[in-house]
Amino acid sequence: MLQERDSRRYRSGNTPTRRGRRRGVPPLPFVLLGVLAGALVVWTGLRVYVQEARLDEARLAIQNRLNLPRQAFELEEVTENGTMRVLLRSIAVLGRAGDTIVAAPSARVTFQSSALSGTGPIRFDRLDVQNPYLRLFQLPNGDWNYTEMFRVEAAGKPVQFAAPGSADQGRPLLFRDVHLIDGRAIIATPTVPGDTSALHLAANGGPTLASIRGRTMQVRRVSRLNATLPLVRVGGNLGWRVEVGDVDAQVSHPDLRITALRGWMEEVAPDRVQFDFGTFRTEHSSASAAGTMRFARAGTLYDVRVRSPLLDFRDLRGLGYDLPAAGRAS
Repeated sequence: MLQERDSRRYRSGNTPTRRGRRRGVPPLPFVLLGVLAGALVVWTGLRVYVQEARLDEARLAIQNRLNLPRQAFELEEVTENGTMRVLLRSIAVLGRAGDTIVAAPSARVTFQSSALSGTGPIRFDRLDVQNPYLRLFQLPNGDWNYTEMFRVEAAGKPVQFAAPGSADQGRPLLFRDVHLIDGRAIIATPTVPGDTSALHLAANGGPTLASIRGRTMQVRRVSRLNATLPLVRVGGNLGWRVEVGDVDAQVSHPDLRITALRGWMEEVAPDRVQFDFGTFRTEHSSASAAGTMRFARAGTLYDVRVRSPLLDFRDLRGLGYDLPAAGRAS
């Protein structure tokens, strides 16, 4: 009997020890969760590593392909399908004489990495330009200074879309979904020597007069410019083309606010531009216009058809028409 009790004590004394060992082994679900958590950490680390490697490779490609210094741009994103989003700093488009035609503190462009290689237009899927400044004026030969666009700079360094002498130099640049945000512009046209009408206009709310490149010019100013351009094409053998989706801007001299502008304008010859704007609205008037402009040394020649269901005298007076302060025409 004593031996049997001792045997029971022995067995009962070892039972808690076996139970304790069972409590020390984690249940299977927790083991699986730990494995999954570890795999997630490794996977996340690999993704970060691959993403950083992809960014480094893309940065190097942009620097080499566009000849951009590192401080001129920031590569914000590279997706798995090769879409890049790049922030460019201190953008400027210059003429042959080095004068500024377009400038902006920053521009954000989205494009496929394959766009910089191959043939055909160099395509950009989206372009957002913050606070652009446009300086447009007519040259002595009748052309506009934007026809002299010579180079693009970022942070004071030239942007090289194609290597000098390469086949890529003839490739046009095709920008889609362009957004101009809170911009401003000056538009200057030459006066005719001996014509006093420009002085009369300037004294009655019309374009101001300024000396540009040694010539007296009529200057109109645009502020609070916001525009959506579905397509902008420059360079190449086809000439330039701009499609306008919408514009909202304040014009001074004459003072009017553009609330809508839709249509297109394109170069059809070195000295000729064709356009068709089906919608043009101000706060008081609405119109549509289509036709051509030919630039000549004596001035711009217009062949334009204008239709207007409503013209307010407040918009016409600043254009030089001697009209009453209030009234409408159609």
